[in-house]
Amino acid sequence: MTRDIIIHYDETAGKIVCSTVEHQLTAPLLDSALPLETSIGFFKAKAPDEAERLLGAVMFALLDLSANPKIGIRDYSAQAVDWATSYDDELSQRAASGDGAAQYEQAMALITEGMQAKSKKKMNEAGDLLQRAADSGYPEAVEYLANLWPPLKSRSENYK
Repeated sequence: MTRDIIIHYDETAGKIVCSTVEHQLTAPLLDSALPLETSIGFFKAKAPDEAERLLGAVMFALLDLSANPKIGIRDYSAQAVDWATSYDDELSQRAASGDGAAQYEQAMALITEGMQAKSKKKMNEAGDLLQRAADSGYPEAVEYLANLWPPLKSRSENYK
């Protein structure tokens, strides 16, 4: 049986609640979420204390991102930049090696950037990555290309 960990920041009570639940209960939520995925190999390549620190820092940063008031342990926005750079490097390597999930994740990030900046170039790059992910058999990419990409691609034709 696969279980997921849910981390909840109860701002009113000022506490963090961690729970485990059966994966089947969270699967519908995860299907519509953009995952922040890191391989176990990334953490195993670190010393144990460093791996634990990194994962903890990421969790606090994610909680702090939308918290009001902020948790306030440290300035996670600066630390998130360092972590994001490491993550982006790993994701790029996985995508370049043909990992469909990594290609899809990069494409989703490029779509967000492309739509915000109204960048035709970024949207074209996203389309290329989506196609590569679909060609590798990644099901979310196949579905995205069939259903969501055509209107986005059409809209992006008017971008610079």
